[in-house]
Amino acid sequence: MVMFDFSLSFSFGKKQKDHTETPSVGQFLLSANDAVTTLSGNVSKSTVINYNTALRSFSIFCSEHDDSAPMTADTMSAYQEWLAGKGVRRNTSSCYIRSLRSLYRRTYPDTGNPFADVFTGNERTRKRALSAEMMARFVNNAPCLGTPLRLWYDVFIFSFLGLGIPFADLARLSHDNIAGDTIVYRRRKTSQRISVPLLPEMREIIQRYSGCSPCGLLFPILPSSDCGWQTYHNCITRYNRALHRLSVAMGLPDDITSYVARHTWASLANTSGVSLHHISQALGHTNIKTTEIYLARIPDDEMMRNSITVANAVADAMGR
Repeated sequence: MVMFDFSLSFSFGKKQKDHTETPSVGQFLLSANDAVTTLSGNVSKSTVINYNTALRSFSIFCSEHDDSAPMTADTMSAYQEWLAGKGVRRNTSSCYIRSLRSLYRRTYPDTGNPFADVFTGNERTRKRALSAEMMARFVNNAPCLGTPLRLWYDVFIFSFLGLGIPFADLARLSHDNIAGDTIVYRRRKTSQRISVPLLPEMREIIQRYSGCSPCGLLFPILPSSDCGWQTYHNCITRYNRALHRLSVAMGLPDDITSYVARHTWASLANTSGVSLHHISQALGHTNIKTTEIYLARIPDDEMMRNSITVANAVADAMGR
């Protein structure tokens, strides 16, 4: 008897090429960039940003080395050493490599693990927060009005008074985000809605740059709210360099960066008795403890009182 096999094999979408040989770093970069394009609609915006940031860094490394070299453990170890030589912190390096590892597993799942010998964990880091006394010193040493450093000084103060607004969100704030005595925005990182009490000192800072900013933005930092990654990166680099100059001139820790304003607000809020739930909400964190899921949203008027409490901690340190 003749047996006929009528089984059919269906393949939907673009057929994926089986990768069974170790790719070169150049081949991996091409495949990884294609993968990010494909994934863009299926993963969070922050994940796509992390992927692209890691690929840009690795591309620069490859341009300075042999891009025909294979993706091996030695290659990745050399990349991590290269990052360290560029002054990239160990946790940042780990973040880049974890992103590359994720993309490698997606594009070359059957070709070994070139990431076995590199650091991909998280080291505990020192909390970079200023004490009330150090923050008071910063406030008391304002640069002259109209000087380049004054803008960055004001941005740092505004971030602090605004419950630690991240620079990525602050730089894109516009007058449309102001509703009465409140600034309302969505965090770019988590899309969470944040309400920030607009203190008189913050209004004064906004007024100082009225008419100076393009496209209705509150500050003359970015050319537009939807500018590209490179423009934003150049901007935050200038900001951090300015903060370094300011902190050195004031005798403060020389590792002050844009995030120190955020960490400082959270630290002073905690020592001032503001509840952890309030702080978590103000910072726009999504990893709140399970028990906090059942707590009601804090009213804006109570958030205003918390904001004034933290501002007063600095004022007291200044002897007012």
